[in-house]
Amino acid sequence: MDLSVIISNNFYNQLINEKGVLTMIKVEFLGPMAQEIIELEAETLAEVATQLQNIESIAPWLDKCAVAVNDIMTADLSMKLTSGDKISILPPVCGG
Repeated sequence: MDLSVIISNNFYNQLINEKGVLTMIKVEFLGPMAQEIIELEAETLAEVATQLQNIESIAPWLDKCAVAVNDIMTADLSMKLTSGDKISILPPVCGG
């Protein structure tokens, strides 16, 4: 993607947030969770967690998983989100 498009998109996302429109984010589920990417309206990770708890196939995984925002690991549920952020839900894995 062209850098000017990225800059333009980031500027547009900031304008949306300043006007009070809810933030659209994408949530991806890695590993054995077998869940398609979903889009949610949320301003913090706490709001994402609350919404995911209401999805029967995802809720049992949540207390076991790590979370990354834009590929950076975090456990801060008060973290503010920006439109276009990608939340990754990472279940525990074993290997040998």
